[in-house]
Amino acid sequence: MILKLTCKNCQISSKIKQYIDKHLKKITRLLPGMKEDLVVFKLIIRRNIDKYYPAKTRTHRHRSYADIRPALAYFEGAATFRLGKRQLYAHFKGQAVKECIDRGFDLIFRKLKQYKDLHFRSESQYPDHNSIRDGRLSLQLKLQSVTGR
Repeated sequence: MILKLTCKNCQISSKIKQYIDKHLKKITRLLPGMKEDLVVFKLIIRRNIDKYYPAKTRTHRHRSYADIRPALAYFEGAATFRLGKRQLYAHFKGQAVKECIDRGFDLIFRKLKQYKDLHFRSESQYPDHNSIRDGRLSLQLKLQSVTGR
């Protein structure tokens, strides 16, 4: 896997680089059949200028302005994960660099799981849809709920 790490207005320590490598090893485990040269992972982390998350206003759930005020976010980043012709993109913010990296990889893992379900039929939850169409699965679930096992 090719890693391109870019930091703007901040420093990345060696511990954080090891932490990123740990997450990248998880990705390589999830994609065992992919060639190393085809997978490109770009990670950009920078110091956030405005220092706030985008405001999420839902007036019916909040009592005062203090409830809807966004939290501080000192760092933001973007991750682009290219698998052949397909690109998975995630934008994230956090108070610390490690929190940013966790959120970014969490988003990438979600999109990667969805990608695997769509493009790798052997990795899908239902690779052969016979059990759904025949009704055997729903019948087994009904029996288990009735018997309590």
